Amino acid sequence: MGNVVIPKCPLCNQSIDLRRSEGEPVDVRVERHITSGCVAFVLPSESEALSRRRQHRCAYRHCRTVPVVPFWCKDCQKNFCVRHRSSYDHSCAPVLFTPPVTCH
Repeated sequence: MGNVVIPKCPLCNQSIDLRRSEGEPVDVRVERHITSGCVAFVLPSESEALSRRRQHRCAYRHCRTVPVVPFWCKDCQKNFCVRHRSSYDHSCAPVLFTPPVTCH
């Protein structure tokens, strides 16, 4: 297997996405990126991809599963995987709503 080189735009220095290029030459894809105003075909940065994965990761302690379909617990308002989706499975501590105090 050879090394894969990800092209960078000479104007904005962003990495160009070639995953769905369907045989399109690299220089044509870079040119299309530039003509779009450096908006199209941009790969997300590593930090953006990591934060997206962390955002949807199961909130159960020590579970590192990133579920395809996250389950939102309406009681504690966190995402969980299939295994920990039930409030009994993740020892749910409901977020209690406290009405604002008004002074008269």
